[in-house]
Parts: sequence; structure tokens; C-alpha cells
Amino acid sequence: MKLFNIGVDGQYRIAAFAAALVAGQGWLPGGLNIVPAMLVAMLVGGFWAGIAGWLKVTRGVSEVISTIMLNTISAGPVGWGLRSWGTRAEGSNTRNTTEIPASSQLDGFKLVADAPNRVYTLLVLAILVGIVYWFVINRTRFGFDVRATGESETAAVASGVKVPRMVLIAMIASGAVAGLISMPAFFGADHSYGLNFREGVGFIGIGIALSGRNHPVGIAFAALLWSWLEKASDGLQLQAGVSPALVYIIRGRHPPRGRHRLRGRRPIRAAAGAEAGHPPARHRHPGRSCGMTLSVGTEIETAPATPATRRIPFWARPPGPAALLVVLSIIRMITGQDDISSSGTPGAALARAMPPALAGLGGLWSERAGVINIGLEGMMILGTGGRPSAPSTVARGWESSAPSSAAHSVGWCTRWRQSPSASTTSSPVSPSTSSPREVASYLAARFFGDLKGGSDVQSPPLPSLPRVGIPGLSDPLKSVEDKGWFFVSELAAMLRAATTDLSLLTVIALLLLAGTRWLLWRTAFGLRVRSCGESPVAAETLGINVYLYKYIAVTASGGLAGLGGGFLAMVASNAYREDQTGGRGYIGLAAMIFGNWRPGGVLMGSGLFGYMDALQLRGGGSALHAMLLFIGVLLLVIGLWQILRRHAHVQGTIAIVTGVVVIVLWAVSDSIPGEVTRFAPHLTTLLVLAFASQRLRMPAANGKVYRRGEGH
Repeated sequence: MKLFNIGVDGQYRIAAFAAALVAGQGWLPGGLNIVPAMLVAMLVGGFWAGIAGWLKVTRGVSEVISTIMLNTISAGPVGWGLRSWGTRAEGSNTRNTTEIPASSQLDGFKLVADAPNRVYTLLVLAILVGIVYWFVINRTRFGFDVRATGESETAAVASGVKVPRMVLIAMIASGAVAGLISMPAFFGADHSYGLNFREGVGFIGIGIALSGRNHPVGIAFAALLWSWLEKASDGLQLQAGVSPALVYIIRGRHPPRGRHRLRGRRPIRAAAGAEAGHPPARHRHPGRSCGMTLSVGTEIETAPATPATRRIPFWARPPGPAALLVVLSIIRMITGQDDISSSGTPGAALARAMPPALAGLGGLWSERAGVINIGLEGMMILGTGGRPSAPSTVARGWESSAPSSAAHSVGWCTRWRQSPSASTTSSPVSPSTSSPREVASYLAARFFGDLKGGSDVQSPPLPSLPRVGIPGLSDPLKSVEDKGWFFVSELAAMLRAATTDLSLLTVIALLLLAGTRWLLWRTAFGLRVRSCGESPVAAETLGINVYLYKYIAVTASGGLAGLGGGFLAMVASNAYREDQTGGRGYIGLAAMIFGNWRPGGVLMGSGLFGYMDALQLRGGGSALHAMLLFIGVLLLVIGLWQILRRHAHVQGTIAIVTGVVVIVLWAVSDSIPGEVTRFAPHLTTLLVLAFASQRLRMPAANGKVYRRGEGH
């Protein structure tokens, strides 16, 4: 289907927790107790993935954004459930679900009689799922419809396929299978779910699926290879003194080879078109149909039709932020929560927004050139480490954060050049996250452990970067802010946050956002880069070296994402720490899509994350409780806009009803539980995307296969 379900990890965790609750009750005897637990895991996993599928087919929300958000949101229900129904063992500080009965525990079996270890009994389940997947996809009409929808929605519609239904079914099926991930380990070893339950398996599974070329046999061999490398790392460390991180680096950099083909079958595009009584897609009539077409030789690039929109004039844009400040002023006066508009909150929000903004800006550069980059998190990880061998000076830390990640991008781009299909949605589209993480871990252990104030997971403290501001404004603006005047105090607080005590790197990040806007949309160089993402074949006929511009864009992407990681190490904490990024690369990817692949939109999306994150850190549940009123009012406004201006009565009514429910929740409660505050930014983003009008359009050739000379 060519859908990016990055939420496998969240679907796996919430499904494992639900299955553990059911299995712990022991309603059925012996092995029969496994059946309801597996069914619940599939239902919960399918439901959680179905949310993303429903948002995509009904509201046009990118599954990348929604699944990333749902990954974090899933921790809320799980944490609340453990607090409500979990038990704490004697002498332990962690909560776990009730342990399953001994009769339901599976001891496993030995593949070899004298083997010291046992294999999980439910390994058979994985084999059965692989067989069912192969049969359904390759030997049924439903599987043909799924593949046809993924290859060409136009051809699928011509064949009578209901594309939205197929997208929703594919997402639900993906989540249902993700729900089964934990079953072998749960019944074979863990027997309960707790805070120490293994995480990150979903992201590993994505890498294994890509390495296995999305074929069940290839996935099986890729999983065996990854597992063997993981187990071999212990022996190599004990016998040869080899760091386990080197094994993980090898695992993360394992390159897939070859091309994707539908074995023994005609190409889906031609087959689906012929089945519907139409000629193959590449032999189409000239002229304009659903969108602009560029015909070069025998290859045709089609730009999707987009609704005509009127550009908002520059003079009409300030009323938007002004109206936002008016609403914040009203909410502050009603709730008495000064944190929602004090200068400290937007100042902290700006600092917390910069790392994902730089990562999203890096993704924008890459995808505007037609290369999908979901490796932003790994590039940020490399940026946090900078130059581990010399981290003690500002200059060295400064000069190495972006280049270290840019070098990683060059390596990936070289791999892409050797196999052009590696930059498309049909194969690995980015450098893996696990490899940069292990590179940073290895270098940190190698260089930081012997330094004063350092360790294997942390660098010595870095000197602070200079802080800048406009002299003479801080005190006057602070005095106006303290007056508590309606709107005026909020305006003074915002101006004070934007002009006082800013890190030099924050200023540089804002200049990079503005510079990208000018460079990509106001220069010939930017036009060439964007043409590579819109129609590389047409760009080639104009004499543009498409490979060169993709190289440049991907390298810039890595450098910007690495600078975002360097921001965390040099500004946010003044030191490198292991796993410091905390998923901000994925948030940057979501901000890029949220912002419609434009620098201003990236800043807005990152600013939303940063503001909600800063608010929950400064004010906790009480401040976020006040924001419920703001969210409710915002949903009411969106609903009225949908009904009055866009005549979307169903969507508008749903938005209004949801807004009323949120306002009622604000009225009947006093605070927000701690489990909810952690994912408040993610939930807010989903609500805004679900009810706001969708006009997102990625570059037309983003992720499509391009090979030099195919237009001749």
C-alpha cells in the first residue's frame, strides 16, 4: 500500500498491555487462555492503527504524522492502566499487571536436543502469519486490490477498487499484526506487563521489513540476521574485546540489494488499467485531465490536482496572531493561569521548538528534491555527539554537530546513487536510526569515559553559547507584562520572549528558516532543487543534473538535522547524553508535513509542539487544564468555519460537538492527570489536523524512482 505506519511501536505496546490484562484474569484454562489474549491484542492494535487510517481517508491527515503522534499518546493509557490496575511487587518500585496462570505459560522447545536455549513456542504464530500474508497478498483478489492501490490509485479506481476502504483495511490489518508482536515473549518469558517491558521492537520491525524487501521470506531471514548479530555481540565483547555497539552499527548499515518486482506478474499499473478496459497508464491522451501533465519521451509525470486557493495578502496576516493573543488574554483572565501567556512560556517554547524545527527543515530540503528522509532522528543523534574526541570547547562542538550528520547523509546518498531505488517508498528511504545511535554510543564510550566529568553515556559539560538580545527592551516590556492589561500584557510578553536572552544558536536557526524560504523559492538554484522533486524527468530535459541536486539537498538535510541535535547538546543541556533526542527527529518529520513542506509551516508546527511542551513543564496539569478552554474555543471556531465558508456540514458539526465536549471537561475538572500532560502536544496536533481544512500537497515526485536517461 506504500503507507508509512511508523506507529508500530505504540500499537505493539498498547496491545501488549490490553492482552496482559485479559490473560492475567485466567478466564479460560491452560492454553485456551492464550486465545482471548491474542484476539484482544489484535483488536486493540487494529483499533489504534485504525485511528490513523480513519484520519487519512476522512480528513486527509498524513499517516506519518498521526502514527508518530499516536506512538507517544499510547503511553498515556498504558501508564494510567498500570496505575489503576497494576500491582506492585514487594521490594519493587514498578507496577506490573497480574501474572498469568502457570498453566498458560509456555516453556518453549529446543530446535536441537542439546541446545542450551529454548525457542518461544509462539514462533509458530509468526510463521503462520507470514504464510497467511503471502497467500492473501499474492493469491487473492483482495491482495491484488491492495497492491494495485499502492502502485497506482488511478488504475485501482478504474478497476473498481474503493481506495479509502482499502487504505483503512490495510492500516487496521497492520495494527492487528503489530498487536501480536509481544505474544511470544509475553507467554514464553515475561508473563506480565510492566514499565520494564521491552520497547523499541516496533522500530526494529520496520527496519527488518525494509531489509526483507517486504516479503515474508526476506523478513524471516532479516530477522534471523539481526537476532544473530545481537546475540553475537556478547561473545565478541567477552572473547575479542569488541564493543557491542560495533555489531549494532553493522546491523543498522546492512544495505538491501536489488529491485522490487512482482514476481511472475504483470506490472500492477498496466494490469489494472487493462482490466478496466483502459490502455496502460503510460499511453495516455494529451491534454489536461485531473492535473498538469508533463510528457517527455515515453515517460509521463502527472502533478496531482490541487484546489485553487487565494493567497492571503501580507497586510492581512497580522490579524491572525492578534486574534490568538486576544483569545489567550480572555482565557488568562477567566482561568487565572498566568503561565499560558507569561514571557517565560513563549521563551521556553521557542527554545524547545528549535531542535524539531531544524530537523523538519532538513526533511524539507530532502523531500523538496524528491528523496523521502525518515532518518532525521538518527541524524540528530549524530549531531548530539558532535566531535566526541574533542567536546570541551564551544568552537569544536559548534563546528562538528552539523558536519558529523552531514557526513552520514553523504554516505546514505552514495548508497542511493549506487541503487537509485533506495530513495523511494518501495525500499529503505532513509538511513536507519539504530546505526547512528550506536555510532554515537560507541564514540561516547570510546572518548568520554576517561574524561573528567564524562562517562560512557555522557560528555563533560560544554561551555555555554553566547546569548543575545535587543538592549533596553527587557525591563520596560517586563513592567508592562506585570500590569496584567488585557491583550497589551500578552503582546509585551511575546515581544520580550522574542527579543531578550536568546541563544545565538536560536537566532541562527531562525535565520536558516528564513534563508531556506528565500533560497528555495526566490533563486534559480531553489527552482532546480524543487524541480527535481516535482518532475525529475522534465528537469533532466532542461539540462539539470538531477543526481547532483539530490546530493546537495540530502547533504543539507543531514547537516540541518545534525545542527538540531547539536542544539540539544549545546543549548538545552550543555552536554551530550545518550538518547538525548527523545524522538524529536520524528516530531520534526511531523512538523514538516504539518507545515505543508514550507519553512513557515515547519516553524508553526514546531512552535505548537514547543509551546505545549513548555507549558506542561512550567505549569503542569493546571496550566494544561486552562488550555482545554482554548482548545474547545478553537474547535468551535473551526467548526463554524467549516459550515459557513466551506459548507462541510458533517465535519463542522463534529468539530463543534467535540469543542463543546472539551469545554464541558474543562468546566467539570480542576486539573489534567500526569499521564495526559506528557502527550498533550501530540493530542493537540491530532485535534487541529483532524478538524482543520486539509490542503497538504507533497512534491509530486517525492519518493518516486528516478534513473538518469529514462526521459530519452
